[in-house]
Amino acid sequence: MLDKFAGRGELLKNGRERVDFGEPIGKYYDRNTGEYHETTKGLIHYGKDGAHIVPSRP
Repeated sequence: MLDKFAGRGELLKNGRERVDFGEPIGKYYDRNTGEYHETTKGLIHYGKDGAHIVPSRP
């Protein structure tokens, strides 16, 4: 997924990128409701040792 979607989202601070993957990629935890929700959006975290994807709020 990283190879396909890296560079196609909105660049944020601290080496992160918000991407809509177009299909569910996992669940994120809503702190306001205490529930998990399926999401198509995620944050790509870039670092010196590589990158990983974290599901995020819609």
